[in-house]
Amino acid sequence: TDPHTVERDLVAETPHPDFGPVRTLRSAVRVGPPGADRAPTRAAPVMGADTDRVLRELGYDDTRITALRSSGALGKD
Repeated sequence: TDPHTVERDLVAETPHPDFGPVRTLRSAVRVGPPGADRAPTRAAPVMGADTDRVLRELGYDDTRITALRSSGALGKD
């Protein structure tokens, strides 16, 4: 609702799978041709959405990931 933010068109609405439309800030840095869309293309991932993928990239196998999850080391689902 800040007049400067509104005038600079810095607010974007992005769909989120759990929360519906979420208002976020666009980048104030304008790169590209005038009028280029600077809106985020997707909402931030929900907490833990990428945990398994990241652990696999670090070399963890499914057995180890399951053990970490069971121990509570990865938080609560």
